[in-house]
Formats: sequence, structure tokens, C-alpha cells
Amino acid sequence: MLTKEIIQKMEKKGPRYTSYPPRPIWGKQDSKWWASKLSEATQASSGESFAGESFSMYVHVPFCAKQCLYCACNMTVNHDRDMHTRYVNALIKEVESVKANSGLKKLKQLHFGGGTPTYLKPEELDKILGAIKSNFTLEEGAEVSIEIDPRTAKAEHMQVLSSHGINRVSIGVQDFDEEVQRVVERHQSPKKVQEVVTWARESGIESINFDLIYGLPAQSLESMRNTLDVLLKERPGRIAFYSYAHVPWIKPKQKILEEYGLPNSQEKIDMLLQSREILFAAGYKEIGMDHFALPDDPLYLAYESGKLYRNFMGYTIQHSPVLIGVGNSAISETKNSFAQNESDWMKYAETIEADGFACTDGYEFNADDRVRKQVILDVMTQFKIDFSKFKTTHSKTFQEYFNSDWEKIVDLEEEGLIELSSLGINVTLMGRYFVRNIAMVFDAYLKPRAGKAPQYSSTI
Repeated sequence: MLTKEIIQKMEKKGPRYTSYPPRPIWGKQDSKWWASKLSEATQASSGESFAGESFSMYVHVPFCAKQCLYCACNMTVNHDRDMHTRYVNALIKEVESVKANSGLKKLKQLHFGGGTPTYLKPEELDKILGAIKSNFTLEEGAEVSIEIDPRTAKAEHMQVLSSHGINRVSIGVQDFDEEVQRVVERHQSPKKVQEVVTWARESGIESINFDLIYGLPAQSLESMRNTLDVLLKERPGRIAFYSYAHVPWIKPKQKILEEYGLPNSQEKIDMLLQSREILFAAGYKEIGMDHFALPDDPLYLAYESGKLYRNFMGYTIQHSPVLIGVGNSAISETKNSFAQNESDWMKYAETIEADGFACTDGYEFNADDRVRKQVILDVMTQFKIDFSKFKTTHSKTFQEYFNSDWEKIVDLEEEGLIELSSLGINVTLMGRYFVRNIAMVFDAYLKPRAGKAPQYSSTI
């Protein structure tokens, strides 16, 4: 039973686990280090392409027309089109550097995020996509997607995107309530959102995702219900329903929202519970944390078949051994390492112009990291851990490996968050509300940081 006491006990600061180890654990690295790791990860001993495997790419566009107060993304408000051109050219040069320093050939997943990718002109997106496709082959059936701000998107954007094989758009809605929009300083009408959906579908882009946020000031059970009523008329294949991450020590402008009063943990849980029931009644299925999809959507099919993966692009159906992030703050992942680019977009462009790469931080996995990374991934994507599979993979029982954490695992069972048996661990329906808390039990790096501000958002 979901009680007030459990909610209070589970309300902690914790990672969202788009990576393990979490980002604050990484250390300083440089472009030379990243170039060597990239080459190692993508070259077979014979010097040929790494077993013919394909890869994923994330492209970061930091520019926005205006700051939304809730936003914690790496973005900048910049209207200088000459600077946009310079950044676009830097992106293309980084793509060319990846090609020159790796055995990568085939793309199975490509995603544009931000910021606001559609704040770029259609011809600029055309230039970037053209450069990517001239350096790499887009696999048949590849997932090619982009994040859309309906306030900046035009029909011409959709036409360009469709011509390059974009087959999914993720539309940032957050909330349709006018008072909520006023408070968070993001104004967009249902009519405008519907117009963008029409443009996308008329251009042949059928896969539509909507992003929503719960836990914002001025939200209520009634306003969330009204927002979902409007959204469901468009029948998107996927819905990302994110809990608002309040991190004013990272994004100071979020502090303004405290003046309006933020919903407490119980109110946020109530919003989630009500919204889940509305989505279930409309035929949607729950996937991992924060996501819902229709039963015939590839995301749900991947979850059902055990092929769902989670990385810096969120939940994905097209997992590959290498993820390349291009653009400022973009993160790359190989089987053995993480790397992150320079965060400041101007410094990023300058560094790319000079060196071709702009890595500033990174991490190389140890053996224990790999074990815990997979366990956390299983919790976040499948809501279960298979003990037999674990023993076959690691030649040691699950309890032997996690003996020092066993008391905390038993505590999760006593709280009703998991079911523990000889076969494995299953996250309960109640445990799905606290999946981040469950993953934290297997995190070897969660130690108090004396004298430092919190690094993570609340788990509720």
C-alpha cells in the first residue's frame, strides 16, 4: 500500500540512471584520450570495422528562443544567426573527426536534442543531416528522431526532416494549462501543437511522442486531467511523463518557481497515479520510468521482448555498442567508457575548429562498474533481475556478489517495493513509483559529499 510514510521515506536525492556510474563520478579527460578510446572501441585487431556493428548518434543543438523556467537542459538563448552558422559548421567538423578516427560506418539510431533543434533554420538542419549521411550509411529501419518545440517548428522543418528519413518527432508540451504556462514562461496553444502534428503526419512522419511534466507550480489534478484530455485527441504512439526535476543549485532560474509554490511529494504522487489511470484507460502501457506507449509501438514491443535499453537519449529500442554524442555537452558511450564534450557552446566551437574533438570529461569502466551497470539497467528497463542469467554471466550467485548490499535489498522487500525469490527480483507495482530508489541500492558511488550542494534531483 502506498502510504504517506513510504513516500516520505523514499524521498531522497538520487541519479536518474541514464548512465552508471552517474555523471558526477567522472573525472577530467581530454580530446586525445577520447580519440584513443574511440579508436579502440571501433577498430578490430585487423584494423577493420568493429565486427560490422552499427552505432547510434546524438546531436545536441543548444539554442532556444527563450528560457523556460523549469528547464534543466544545457541551452542558451542566442539570436545571432552568424553564431548558429558557426556552431553548425563545428558540428559537421566533429562528425568528420569521428569518421576519420573510428571504424564506424553504419548508423542505426540518430537523435537531435537540445535546446531547440527546430530553432535552427530548415536549411541548417538540412546541412547537418546531409553531412551525417555523407559520412555514414543510415541503416534500413533506423530510428531517426528529433525533439520539437511547437513554438518554433514550421512546415518547412517537417519537409526537410522527412526528406532525410526522420521518422519520429518528440514534441515538448509539458502542460496545456494557461496558468501553468504563464508561471513557467512557456506559452503554446493546443491549436499550435495540433498544427505541428498535422505537418509531421502530412510529411510522412507517423511516430509522434509528447513530453509532459508533472510537479510544476499551479498544476492540480484537474489541470493534469485537462492536459491529458487535449493530448490524447492526437493519439500519440508514445508519451514521456517526466517528474519535474528541481535543481536550482544547477539552474538558478528555477528558484523563481519557488515563489509560486511547488507541489509536495504526496501531490506529485497523486498526479502520477491519476494520470497513469487515464493513460491505461486510453490503452497505453507503462514502460520503464516515466514512459507510456501504445501496444503496437516499437518501444513497447522492445520492452515486451526484453530488448529495451536506457542511455543518455532515454529509453531506446536500437541499442548499439557505441553511442556518439556531437555538440556541446554531448555524451558518448562505448563498451568501456563515457566521454563528455565541453559544456560551453562557444568554447566547444573554438575547440572543434582547432582540434576536431572537444572532450573535457570521461570515465573508463572497471569490472564492478560493468556488473552494477547491467543490474541497474535491468531494474530500469525490465523491472526485474534474473538470478540464473546473472550466475551464467558472472560465475557467481547474485547474493554472493551483492552480499554487502543484501540487507538493503531485504529492506526493499519489506517495504513492498520488490518481490524476492530464488529465481530473482521483481519490482512490484508500488515499486515502480520508486524505481530510482531501487536502483540506488546497487550504486557503489552514493556516498555523502560533505560540504557540497546536492548533485541530484529528488527521486519523487
